Amino acid sequence: MLTALPAVATETTHRIAIALPLTGPHRTLGVEIRAAVELILGDAKDKSDTPGLLLTWHDDQCSSAGGLAAAQSITTSPPAVVIGHACPSAALAAAPVYAAAGLVFIASGQLPSRATTTRRAGPLHFRMQADSDQGTLIGATLAAAGPDARIAFVRDKTQFAQSALQLTAAAMSARGRTPVLVETFGGGDKDFAALAQRIKAASITHLALAAFPSEASLLVAEVKKINPTITILAADTLADPAFARAAGPAADGIQVALAPDIRALPFAQSFATRMSAGGATPNRAAIASAAALEILIDALTRMTDGTLAEKLSSGTFKTVLGPVAFDTTGAARLPSHVIYTWSGGVLHPPSAR
Repeated sequence: MLTALPAVATETTHRIAIALPLTGPHRTLGVEIRAAVELILGDAKDKSDTPGLLLTWHDDQCSSAGGLAAAQSITTSPPAVVIGHACPSAALAAAPVYAAAGLVFIASGQLPSRATTTRRAGPLHFRMQADSDQGTLIGATLAAAGPDARIAFVRDKTQFAQSALQLTAAAMSARGRTPVLVETFGGGDKDFAALAQRIKAASITHLALAAFPSEASLLVAEVKKINPTITILAADTLADPAFARAAGPAADGIQVALAPDIRALPFAQSFATRMSAGGATPNRAAIASAAALEILIDALTRMTDGTLAEKLSSGTFKTVLGPVAFDTTGAARLPSHVIYTWSGGVLHPPSAR
């Protein structure tokens, strides 16, 4: 499937592959992404200096297998750049294929960069969302809790949980704070009564938690049974509605460091309104895809020498997400996380509290 923006005189037409879910259970997300991208394409038509663009649309089915298949198809006739793969599994499967082919890839999903510093697939891989600072945000928030706060770290034994709380520890240490208790538990654990008692015995007032919903819901219930006023800040794994359902009333007040949705992104509000007016449902992945195309158009417009990757690495770009620049890991320098709070089974952003 093609969507074209004709080239102006003497300019080359740049082929851009957009990877998105067009079939499968997440095909609605693909519809929303396409609507957002085509809005930006329409805006670009009104600018005389916009380079010629030819967009092709590729189905990744929002899965690892689909992402790999889409990437392999795209690289049979390589475009100038690839944008998309909103789903993390598709992005992670596709990225090495693009790296091997020497293609610039701007990943537009929320979480393709969970391990930003270790999972970047080479210097041509850029990401519209970096979540490596969720731990930093948790650490900074805990460090500001006051001199009498007694802080504990609790996590499962996954690499993600370890990495998240390492960032939390670093952020606290930079502010002169350290946890007074550090606990780990195994996946599949069901009994957290003893751990809750150790937390009580240490007079913990604040807890940083990195775990998955099934175990975390049991842990939180036990901890809050003993200390209902404890402050718990959690990694984004607890943004899952399954956590709130399992934890019940114990989930209320749990704070989660999470990539902000459009309600917490003031720059995106007018664009979201435009999407809605056109019958599409705005979401972060769609808006990030639109921003990625804006960045690409801007970078191509500026191209007089050097490479596209160099332009992306060194520039700051005006987008519907706000000003965007990429750091040395290829991640967008955006406020990638804010503190949400569970209440009544709903996860509320700061602006909605």
